[in-house]
Amino acid sequence: MLSHSQNSFSALFLHSTITIEQFATGWTSLFIKSFTRQNLFNMVQNVFSLKRRISKKLISLLTILIISLIFGCSNDLDSMIEDYNQGFYSEDEEVAYTVDNVVADEMLANQYPVPYRTTLCLSAPTGGSVYSWDAVIGENACGIDEDTSYNLGKSRLLVLYIPDSDLKQWAHYELTLTVQKPDGSYLKDTAKLYIY
Repeated sequence: MLSHSQNSFSALFLHSTITIEQFATGWTSLFIKSFTRQNLFNMVQNVFSLKRRISKKLISLLTILIISLIFGCSNDLDSMIEDYNQGFYSEDEEVAYTVDNVVADEMLANQYPVPYRTTLCLSAPTGGSVYSWDAVIGENACGIDEDTSYNLGKSRLLVLYIPDSDLKQWAHYELTLTVQKPDGSYLKDTAKLYIY
């Protein structure tokens, strides 16, 4: 015989027992009822508001990160520019480009290929008393008399806009720099000038 407590427990167990069909039907109806138009709208709205909250927090975090990077850097703008520029300067003593310490054959490069519509800018060593920049037409120049010579300038700096000069396009010249030193001796160097 069952005791009263066991009897009430089994009665409770039997009374609360439901079938699988009843269980599935109950959850299905609850699931379908929860997807009304208003509930679906509220769910979508909650998802977007969550995205907005996350994006606001993300933007705030990025702002704080950028500000801390900017102010956390110990360099100011002037020191950063100075550090950058130091890569282009040497601590060695500068050697002046004067007529006293230059080798005559090293005043000009071997050749200067120059586009026609450009300005040719060259400089001679300082300290000379007379400067002369001359160009003589090179061999096999088409349509130009081979004896043609051009005086391009008589100063230390040669700044020559080629279209305004007598030099022709698609020709090559022998460029000659002559520098007279204060003691009366001369330095002379030549280079090929190609105008294309």
